[in-house]
Amino acid sequence: MSTDENSWSFTEDGTLYSKKFEDTYFMEGCGLEESREIFVQGNRIAGRLEQENQLVIGETGFGTGLNFLAAWDTWRKSSQTCRLIFFTCELYPLEQELQRQALGPYDELAELAKTLLERLPKAKQGFHLIDFEEGQVQLLLMFGDVKETFSECSLRADAWFLDGFAPSGNPEMWNDDVFRLLANHSREGTTLATFTAAGFVRRGLMQAGFAMEKVPGFAGKRHRLNGKFEPGTRRFAKLELPWYVLKQQVPQLEPLIIGAGIAGTSLAREFSKKGIASQILDLSSQVAQGASGNRRGMIMPLFTQHGNHQEMLTVCGAEYSLRLLQDLGIESEPHVYELDDKCENSQLYENAEKRHGSAYVHGEEKFPFAKQALYMQQSAVINPVEVCEAFLRDSQAQLIQADVVDIQREGEVWQVELADGQNLSTDTLIIAAGTKTRALIEKIYGESILNLSSLRGQVAHIKGEELSAFTDLPNMYGEKYLLRDGEDFLLGATYQEDDEDPNLRANDFAELAKALKDLLPDLEGELELTEGRTAFRCKSKDYLPVVGPMPDLEYFRETYGGNKRTHAASRLPEAEYMPGLFVASGFGSRGFTTAPLCARMLVEEIIHGHSFFPNDFRRHLHPAKFTIRELRRS
Repeated sequence: MSTDENSWSFTEDGTLYSKKFEDTYFMEGCGLEESREIFVQGNRIAGRLEQENQLVIGETGFGTGLNFLAAWDTWRKSSQTCRLIFFTCELYPLEQELQRQALGPYDELAELAKTLLERLPKAKQGFHLIDFEEGQVQLLLMFGDVKETFSECSLRADAWFLDGFAPSGNPEMWNDDVFRLLANHSREGTTLATFTAAGFVRRGLMQAGFAMEKVPGFAGKRHRLNGKFEPGTRRFAKLELPWYVLKQQVPQLEPLIIGAGIAGTSLAREFSKKGIASQILDLSSQVAQGASGNRRGMIMPLFTQHGNHQEMLTVCGAEYSLRLLQDLGIESEPHVYELDDKCENSQLYENAEKRHGSAYVHGEEKFPFAKQALYMQQSAVINPVEVCEAFLRDSQAQLIQADVVDIQREGEVWQVELADGQNLSTDTLIIAAGTKTRALIEKIYGESILNLSSLRGQVAHIKGEELSAFTDLPNMYGEKYLLRDGEDFLLGATYQEDDEDPNLRANDFAELAKALKDLLPDLEGELELTEGRTAFRCKSKDYLPVVGPMPDLEYFRETYGGNKRTHAASRLPEAEYMPGLFVASGFGSRGFTTAPLCARMLVEEIIHGHSFFPNDFRRHLHPAKFTIRELRRS
């Protein structure tokens, strides 16, 4: 089996071999024993799992996943009170069947290996957070080379598994740049273990701040290396720009979430997984009555020619959302076709097939509704209300019907005034109110700082008999989408910015009818559409969500504006945020694709003070992004 740059085979005893690196993935015939002795025992993982509340392991090269399975198996045999986080990178991901074959000989890991393979992403780019053991074991898998991925990672390791191919054949994994990256992502006392005893590796790690020692090698080899991070007076690069710094803000009171759509219910669910109860405020007594309330919705990535931030967020978000549906037993209809009847997207579809595992469908004989199409692996059609209801049930959060009229900071808490005169207090307030977010933020700041706008969308409901001439219609998307809704169909949606008209409009139905004719050219006549729904989606100026802590505007302007705008970031102090104030909004038409993952990342930041988002990615979502852009260029 091969990719463009690598190919594989198996040795006689069944050990996976890389032809590119001319090396096996582990020692022939004893890979699990090797992993346990060198990495698990070399870092004293078993004992530390009994002593710590959280243990973070970093690995240089995911490969077959054997080292992760060995660490997970060690956690299984512990008291299971410690949260295990395992972050790793992979430049040459294996096809699942090849990975299954490579792990096949290890019968005692069969259950774990099966679960791992079932949950691994179909996409082979981006960052993917995968939960096991109800979130007590977490795998962050980042596709790319070690420098690219670790440079953007904000996690710090308590233990390192250095397991790239042999230094002689893989110098890109073993050099001073990588060793400095390891140091930047370590704490004082972080341990390290590796199979090699190469002199330049030992010297390079010592230069980076690790105290190294040679210990007896595995299976007859003379030596290998163990180490411990002792930085002394060395200074290392900060992991994040000062205005986007991560800060832990653990709630002491019940978090208050404004908005009961997909963003709000996702946040409540993530808090509940941390053992924290929350309250949700919404104008309605039921969830998903705004933009999240159509009869059908899609989880679907947005593919681009060169893989920008929107593509990465929507692909990784779709993977995460689909796993959530599976975990919660929420029904969905898998896969959506994106249509291209003008053959304008051939290169884009080839890229999506290569990068993310979607299927590029050529020819009308294979797909009768367009000359070509993309069969999207990371996609599904859902009932949005059912998803939000399931998230609310799983969170056990209290949903309160209320109209928020004012928000004030008083002492250590936020006071939220409701229209009925009631006041609610919290030290953790998250505004996830869709198009109402902008007005609520203006109540706090006295000005608009998030560049959010409203998008009006009208959809049409079509009875199944009106399209009875077409059998087995798939869920498909062109200029508009046509989704199966039981025996009927949903057609949508129009797109009007800052149009606040809630009424169904005949001209919008006419626009949808024309779009239906484009999707189904063989449709006889034109349908008269009269039933549907209007909703308002919230989008940001740069079409990316806005998720994170809200800036202390006065501090930002004083610290990062004026003549300080040209100062090097390393010379500037860390940001101050409005204590306990967060936002999750601007998801546009892909809320069910991106909001669950963004909610996870935000709650991790609030509770633990770290993020699983790559740094560059987090900056593009951060609520301070618009303020910083204005200050640094003004």
